[in-house]
Amino acid sequence: MTSCADEVNRGQEPIGEVELETFPSGAADLRFEKGVLIVEDLTGGTTAISALHRYRFDKAQHRMRLIGDDVMQNSRTNAHDSLKVSTNQLTGKSISQFRKLKKDEYVDQTPVTKKISAQVLYMEDAPKPCVALGCMDQ
Repeated sequence: MTSCADEVNRGQEPIGEVELETFPSGAADLRFEKGVLIVEDLTGGTTAISALHRYRFDKAQHRMRLIGDDVMQNSRTNAHDSLKVSTNQLTGKSISQFRKLKKDEYVDQTPVTKKISAQVLYMEDAPKPCVALGCMDQ
């Protein structure tokens, strides 16, 4: 997926590019809300990973900056626990929430907040969803 600075330059001057997951469970959803590009993607089978990335245009660098993401792994068949990780790159804060499967219901566990590096990441540097969940290195 490539993002362009404005409608006039559509397709002429890319300002960011990100590689989406190889085996999506459908088409990615793209939308703009209050100047923020939101990219939502779902991958997997019975174990699914949903990812929502938020980008804002950095005028000084003329690039799309990652400002946050929400990534969740869950079971579509209620076969295992669930994990959601929300990261705010602007504040350097990450919140993880486990949901334990008890019988046929998920029970929210206490969220864990931690400080992360508030390093500037651009669209092409956005971590893969599995990296955010801790199931692999970038």
